[in-house]
Amino acid sequence: MIFTNSQGYEYRIRLDVPEGQDLIRLDNIRIDHQDRPNMTLEEYFAFADAEAERPYFEFMELEILDSLREGNGLEITKDDLNSLPKEYVNIRIYREDRDRLAANMKYGETMAEKIHALIERVASEDQP
Repeated sequence: MIFTNSQGYEYRIRLDVPEGQDLIRLDNIRIDHQDRPNMTLEEYFAFADAEAERPYFEFMELEILDSLREGNGLEITKDDLNSLPKEYVNIRIYREDRDRLAANMKYGETMAEKIHALIERVASEDQP
């Protein structure tokens, strides 16, 4: 399947689901480029300098996975990125911290929800 990113570059995109795994997640997406085959999304974001697409993948996760399961390709445009709800913004976080957060996340929980919960907890601790 063809994947056209927000910068207009084409890649191959597919789902790589290990046998016996029922649940399909963003972790199962593989993106191929002639110079870098079999990339995870994390590797793709770094390789393609496409960090701006991360919120789109997170926000549209179910729709993207359904589309890939049905054998459709994927195209992300600048308008798609601009159409995200304004409460989503890109932030920089150390990879080690992100990995620690992800290790403690429950199924279906987003990184945004996890960070929001931590901020709320800190705010409540600051209350006299």
